[in-house]
Amino acid sequence: MEIKEHQLEPNPRVLEGSKNSDEIYISIEIGNGQIGGSKVSQNEKLLAKGRLTEPTFIGNSSDLKDSEIEVETNILDVNSFTNICVLTTTFYNQENQVLFTRIDVTIQGTKR
Repeated sequence: MEIKEHQLEPNPRVLEGSKNSDEIYISIEIGNGQIGGSKVSQNEKLLAKGRLTEPTFIGNSSDLKDSEIEVETNILDVNSFTNICVLTTTFYNQENQVLFTRIDVTIQGTKR
């Protein structure tokens, strides 16, 4: 089995619209028939890890504000019919309101 590594460059994104009292949740969906897992950290402190397909609590807005949250996802299996990796990252508050969502796509070594 051939292993290919594709790495998306860090692309800082600002999470806006949350209140200091909000609880922040994240979900990460890996699409197109792939499998994998993610880890979410803040200043090297692990906030969450695993499949994270359901909204997972990562902290209170007041504790997360003015800091960088790092999300790292390893996709272990790529759909051989499409050679496309799709990753959807979504942040929610405690009322399940979407605060931020982003779809990242890698196609045969190119990044979008």
